[in-house]
Amino acid sequence: MTTKHKGMALAAAGAAFWGCAGVAAQFLLQARSFSPEWLTTVRMLLAGCLLLIYCRFRGESIFALWRNALDEREIIIFSIFGMLLTQYTYYACIKVSNAPTATTLGYLMPVFIVVYVALRDWQLPTGREIFCVFLAVAGSAVLVTKGDLDALAITPLALCLGLATGAAQAVYTLQPRRLLTIYSPELVVGWGVLVGGLLFTPFARPWNFGGIMDMTAALAFFYIVVGGTVFAFVLYMASLRLVGPSDAAMTSCLEPAASVILSGLLLGVTFGRAESLGMVMILTAICILAKGK
Repeated sequence: MTTKHKGMALAAAGAAFWGCAGVAAQFLLQARSFSPEWLTTVRMLLAGCLLLIYCRFRGESIFALWRNALDEREIIIFSIFGMLLTQYTYYACIKVSNAPTATTLGYLMPVFIVVYVALRDWQLPTGREIFCVFLAVAGSAVLVTKGDLDALAITPLALCLGLATGAAQAVYTLQPRRLLTIYSPELVVGWGVLVGGLLFTPFARPWNFGGIMDMTAALAFFYIVVGGTVFAFVLYMASLRLVGPSDAAMTSCLEPAASVILSGLLLGVTFGRAESLGMVMILTAICILAKGK
């Protein structure tokens, strides 16, 4: 196996872990009545601790990031507007729709980045970018209407939450770029999810648990924290060391596919031709954008 093939295999494995975590979250949110607030907060707290323990085990100084005022300010912004908003809107969208829909709408993130960069630089996007934005928006329209433009196939709330997930993921991608030139990705994300979970705790009140916690739910939650967060992230970061971000990003588009397949097999979620076409259009746009970087 070549280095490129190994790197793309790692990225694919990470995407599969993420996709499975979305299905596990749908099970907890809909079948076991977990609240998005509880799931977001506790997942972030536990995953943050695990990632920081992993960094310490690797020999990193985990508190180095808090010795500089600029770093402190940036990690707090990243925690709130990147990590926390991404996690909460994603789970809230799953709660009112399903995992594949929330995951696919979240993949509109590069479109938000294209629009933001164009507005920031007062420069029109390239022809490729304009085509991809159009394709992604058209795909989203097909996905949420099932091809019938006179009616939404999902609730307006689900659509808004899905779009908010994409926008928050754009912040998650752009905002910590300076920090990532100084510290490891694991350390930045570890503090990002931990601080986000701590800041959300007074509002979410995770000690007031109102769901159903049985053995199946406990296993699903354990998977979300360990497999869908720590393992998925470490695998994806390992892939970036072997292949470029474009190849890794394109391979990570397997996440919605994994979510669709498992949702159908485990939860009985079905998608018609229109929804499938919408998903393919969005993922095609993202692959073209990634390939062009």
